[in-house]
Amino acid sequence: MAFETKYGLNIAPSGLGGTAATAYVLAVRKHLMWIDGTKVGRFLLQAIGWHARHNPGNLTGGVMTIQPYTGGKCNAAADNTVRTPTGWSQPAVSYSPDVFTHGGACQEQMKKATTNRGLYPDELLFHELVHGFRGASARFSANRLHGGLAGYTGSEEFVAVLLTNIYISDPSNGSKTGLRADHDGFRPLDPYFSDSFRFFRSSSNAFALVDQLCTENPSLTKWISGVKAPFNPLTAYYADKAKARAMSNGAVSMVRDRDWQGLIAGLLSGTLTK
Repeated sequence: MAFETKYGLNIAPSGLGGTAATAYVLAVRKHLMWIDGTKVGRFLLQAIGWHARHNPGNLTGGVMTIQPYTGGKCNAAADNTVRTPTGWSQPAVSYSPDVFTHGGACQEQMKKATTNRGLYPDELLFHELVHGFRGASARFSANRLHGGLAGYTGSEEFVAVLLTNIYISDPSNGSKTGLRADHDGFRPLDPYFSDSFRFFRSSSNAFALVDQLCTENPSLTKWISGVKAPFNPLTAYYADKAKARAMSNGAVSMVRDRDWQGLIAGLLSGTLTK
């Protein structure tokens, strides 16, 4: 049995043949095994595997397929294609590891610390697997974000970047870039928001999004919250929800959201937190 099978994953070298197809399968498997060697990564793979066994209808043929990425730029993708009462499901991940190897199209960008956050191959694959997991649990949505979170473009990218940042911060992950600011490029996260609690000051909507994630996927989020990583807002959320909520409703969040009416009202009433 192939390594990835136990996690409900299928590596399909679509469009490739011969040695190229074999090389693709081996390369993707290598990166999956790297993810599996970390605490956060294994939790994600185990959660995908659980849904493959217990909710196979949320996956095409009962498995999540990883296939070559044919899009441009240094990236990967995940598509959830079937609408359910709770969200989109039946995801497929598109990922091509060869663009990150020596001489690959993304090698130079990976060397730049100002534009490579979350760009290591396993980090990109992990990010797309988060999208796939959300589809496997039929929770994937596509809500547009604004204000302080506009750079994330949508709620699912917020989730994927957040969990990937925790994966990067995981001490058991021995090779990594650094925390990513949002989904708009691969820039570094502002050090101020690299604190697990201060992260909630990113926007007045930050707490609500984390709360929704933890409500919809309680097992995975609780597992990950137990990982003692320098950056782990899930740990902060489960440790003190009131504090996390207050930070999300504070002055910094309102400034980032450009919520001037709320800021003035809070200052006048004396109820606004810093």
